[in-house]
Amino acid sequence: MKKSNIIMLIAALLPLGLFLFPLWNITLEAPQYPIPLGMNIHINDFADAHPHDIKNINLMNHYVGMKYIPDAIPEFKIFPIGIILSTLLGLIIAFKGNYKWFLGWFILMVVLSTAGLYDFYLWEHDYGHNLDPKAIMKFTNPDGTVMGFQPPLFGTKHILNFTAHSYPRLGAFLLGAGIFTSLIAYFVGKKQLNKPYKEELRQICLWRWWFRKGRQTSVVAGQDVCFSLRPELAHCQAFQDGMPSIQSVKGTIQE
Repeated sequence: MKKSNIIMLIAALLPLGLFLFPLWNITLEAPQYPIPLGMNIHINDFADAHPHDIKNINLMNHYVGMKYIPDAIPEFKIFPIGIILSTLLGLIIAFKGNYKWFLGWFILMVVLSTAGLYDFYLWEHDYGHNLDPKAIMKFTNPDGTVMGFQPPLFGTKHILNFTAHSYPRLGAFLLGAGIFTSLIAYFVGKKQLNKPYKEELRQICLWRWWFRKGRQTSVVAGQDVCFSLRPELAHCQAFQDGMPSIQSVKGTIQE
């Protein structure tokens, strides 16, 4: 198996780490909570960062009219299937495809990951703005509109006396590493493909020198295959002077 295919194989397997490690984490800090409340978001469920964290978050949010964090959402059924299918596709490409297919898998994973982040943002927006009008406590912005409690998609945000943090976890980093590794596989595969081509041009240039000795000995820019390898060959003395050794001819042709 070529080096680029091995790299692509690793890239296809890395996203499976999402089944072992959290994808994202949201943490809430407040004076009344010495230990911050936190929620880990996995590819197929929500989990407490500490025992009973989600229960406490739900109780707290109930007072301002926010929805309870559900035990499951439709995405928890869709995302695992998507990761498994994309991994299988990546493995097939790693064993059967060439470097162009590596780039295709990279683009596909970037699109799917972007769509997943956008879906996460929409869920957060609905969670923080679609409030119960009969809530016990109501807060308004300075302009009189109802205050939203949407946590940040990425970074830190102050909400009343809470500080919310939202950052990726190891599962997200493994997914990103897999996507980036597929791009590396593309460039490695492209470089591997060019090496035999350059070596073939070396041989062509060498043999053309032998057959053209005594006749036309100049290299014509834009017409000669030797010129297309490197422009410096147009001034290569090995093609204009007396017959050199094979090693000297190869030495004049740069990578």
